[in-house]
Amino acid sequence: MELFSETFIEKIGYLDFQVLDSEQSPVVFVSELDKPVSRITPYQILALEEAKSFQADAVFFRYFGDERSPQAQIYIYDNINGIIDGHYAQIHKELWSSCRIPIFIVVEDFKIKIFDCRKPVSVTKEGSVYTDDIASIDTRDLEKFSDVIQKYNAQKFSNGTFWESSEAINHFTYGATAYKDLIEGLKNLRSNYSNKKNNVISDDLSDYIIIISILVKYLEENGVDENENNLAADFFDSHVGCRSFIEILEKNKLVEILESLATKFNGGIFSLSNLQKEELLKADLSSIATFFDARTTHAHQLVFWPMYSFKHIPVELISNIYEEFIPKHDKGAVYTPHYLVNLLIDECLPLPNKVINNPHSENVKLIDISCGSGIFLVNAFKRLVQIYKIKQYHDTGTFTNIVPINILQQIIKDNIFGIDINPHAVNLTKFSLCLAICQTLSPQQIWTELSFEDLGISNIVKTDFFHFVSNEDNHKKYDLIIGNPPFNTPVNPSTNEPYKKSEFATLMKKTYHIDSAPIGDDDLALFFLQQSLKLLRESALLCLIQKSIPLLHTKENEGFRTELFKTYSVPQIIDFTPYRRILFHNVTVPTCAIFIENSPPVNEFISHIVIKRAYSDDIDPLIPGQSDR
Repeated sequence: MELFSETFIEKIGYLDFQVLDSEQSPVVFVSELDKPVSRITPYQILALEEAKSFQADAVFFRYFGDERSPQAQIYIYDNINGIIDGHYAQIHKELWSSCRIPIFIVVEDFKIKIFDCRKPVSVTKEGSVYTDDIASIDTRDLEKFSDVIQKYNAQKFSNGTFWESSEAINHFTYGATAYKDLIEGLKNLRSNYSNKKNNVISDDLSDYIIIISILVKYLEENGVDENENNLAADFFDSHVGCRSFIEILEKNKLVEILESLATKFNGGIFSLSNLQKEELLKADLSSIATFFDARTTHAHQLVFWPMYSFKHIPVELISNIYEEFIPKHDKGAVYTPHYLVNLLIDECLPLPNKVINNPHSENVKLIDISCGSGIFLVNAFKRLVQIYKIKQYHDTGTFTNIVPINILQQIIKDNIFGIDINPHAVNLTKFSLCLAICQTLSPQQIWTELSFEDLGISNIVKTDFFHFVSNEDNHKKYDLIIGNPPFNTPVNPSTNEPYKKSEFATLMKKTYHIDSAPIGDDDLALFFLQQSLKLLRESALLCLIQKSIPLLHTKENEGFRTELFKTYSVPQIIDFTPYRRILFHNVTVPTCAIFIENSPPVNEFISHIVIKRAYSDDIDPLIPGQSDR
């Protein structure tokens, strides 16, 4: 198949999708990755890399008039020669599971078919999957399909008006994405399993089993190599006499396989204590087996696994799972939406504008001081890996998706650090980072080369932040502090109720010798902000989410603001107040992100960016509109 065939270019041209010889070509072929350093931007290179992993032939990009990077909106497949006949459902299944792109288009000999990959594939009673296009064009009779051409014209995607159209309202909705059903299924699984009368294991262990089952299931689906050898099944069979994870659960051999995986992969992620092993050997794991079983489609399964391509489920959903696994009394802990994390990562760890520019370094020692599920650290790790890839592209003139395992592990070991007082959070962060490593590797690498580092020794640690910051050995060590510190005080163990602000401030002063002045209202998030500045190296950057009102508006904190802005350079504050009712699930509070450089202020102005909606259903709901104060 010739990707640049005149026939293919002519057919996508019916929708005004153009391949231009310019830096802003709406359609860019994935084959650009095979060229020496080209005119496309690093963000486009990475978008094409991802499209290639889904076997797409081209990507339609939307360009913006400001400094934002081009945004991949549509994957395009060339099937003029019938090469992918019969594979549409699999493509749809993978794209829906990944939650990465809303639309894919297939160009056939005489038809152009448009698919909605924000909705799942359909499943037959026998468990097979199929998909139908939502619109199509017969290229032999364009006049008959002029209404479809008008509705899906490239111009509407280029200017964003498509997302206001009736087609976007009726299709491509967030409510049908893979996140929604999977999170709901995990919630029900956890609730049902904890409430089973014959459940003999603790809630903490059941949580661990559900989480670790996700990783094992992911490893299993990534166990088939390019020669169709099932490395995962072979490993299961040689160690416990089972060919699948479901069979392992059904035969209650979970303890045995986890011991074998712990030996193979190291890192402590699969390790069990003797007490946990005793509990699990007595446990009934049938409900967990049913949850993950893709062989049947019974209603009581909670999730219809035939709809999912498990290996493409994004690691970011772990952040959503975190909300279900934190203690219910921990009102200060919330998960941070992935699109907000992506925005802040882009601000703190941007890619170079051009490959030919001096590329940034992947060596940025960073810490999340309240890491939660690890979503900031996972996305920071991904960005550092991307920077490494772009640097290699710059140095060699050839793009490669393969990063050696030792480089991946070195990036984490040298640069990715996190602390949290909640052991669930620490375990989830370590798990998420292990999963993030796996997502960059081939099945052959995972099952023959991979060995996890024990991140719990020095990288991801369970500790109290104020204890951590009171140790001067931790001061001036980090190039970047990023995260979302808790807004509410923790629970007083003697009363099982949250501390009052003043009580907790007194406790910090007494225990860690931290003076609350000049934070006038004893706001916990501001304490995190104030104290974390001690961890920054000279000229290093801090980016923390804060409550807008205590930080920017209350009279009680006027002294704090004055001292902060006179002592440090504050290049910008991104204000999410207009999104206070929708940004954090079940939490209505005005928030912002403050960026602080550990250096004296260079001017009297601070860029105050207020996030507003450009459209009611944009692909990315965070569209900044900048104003200075």
